[in-house]
Amino acid sequence: MKTILPFSRYTRDWKEDAGDRFVYELNGEIVAYSHLSGHVLSSISVRRDLQGCGIGRKFTMYLCNEIYQRGNEKVDLWCVVGNYAIGLYDGLGFKEKHITEFVRKTL
Repeated sequence: MKTILPFSRYTRDWKEDAGDRFVYELNGEIVAYSHLSGHVLSSISVRRDLQGCGIGRKFTMYLCNEIYQRGNEKVDLWCVVGNYAIGLYDGLGFKEKHITEFVRKTL
């Protein structure tokens, strides 16, 4: 009988969608990360000390091109209200589609 550790499912899932995970390297270091889900940029993160240096703009443009090359005609992006990157996304032509409010309970 094979023992399956609880985290092995996540490892398998991670490997299966590895082609949708992207990193931006600068001088051999990973400075930004993103994950694509179909035509959705589901996350873009730039190392805090390098924000404002143009990495987010270049990376987002690259990811949009990747989505288009995969045959999608549109790109959707989730952005949390209050995120400083909203100006970047506006500048790249993203338009607000709708606002969703999330509720959180602190335990």
